[in-house]
Amino acid sequence: MNRACRPISLLFGAACAALLGASDAADAANPITYFAPSGVTPYDGVSMVADPVRQRVVLAGGVAADAGAPLQSTWEWDGQRWTDLAIPTPPGTRGMGMAFDSLRSRTVLTGDRGTTWALENGGWRVISRGGLGVRTGFMAYDAARDRMVLVGGGFSPDPADASGVWEFDGTG
Repeated sequence: MNRACRPISLLFGAACAALLGASDAADAANPITYFAPSGVTPYDGVSMVADPVRQRVVLAGGVAADAGAPLQSTWEWDGQRWTDLAIPTPPGTRGMGMAFDSLRSRTVLTGDRGTTWALENGGWRVISRGGLGVRTGFMAYDAARDRMVLVGGGFSPDPADASGVWEFDGTG
């Protein structure tokens, strides 16, 4: 992200069809900068996380906004454009939690089949099976306790089911 460690927020897509697939970056000096989609198509239910080691934003999961087909690849944003990594996205990852594990320098993604993956060495690797089994959630890494923390995680698409907090120690 060629912005010399300047903090920004990156938004992908929007509920409005006119913006779906667009990328916007915002900071205090430049409230909104629109970046036309460059390769990545409109998706719903994607997960994104910053990888500060590689200075990229990773995008995975989700389904095509127009047809509901699962996202078949993992993408990265370098601050200027999206790049298809040609790495298959794990199945069942629409709206799932994703966070960066700073101790192990890897991106971690949960799936709705109770599987957790790590993006390492050019691919997604299973690091845990049969764990959560949840459908949706938001995840963050707690560096002080070396834990991934998933909040929400409903077992159905009904928002009323989205309750609970789960932890993962990252060791599999």
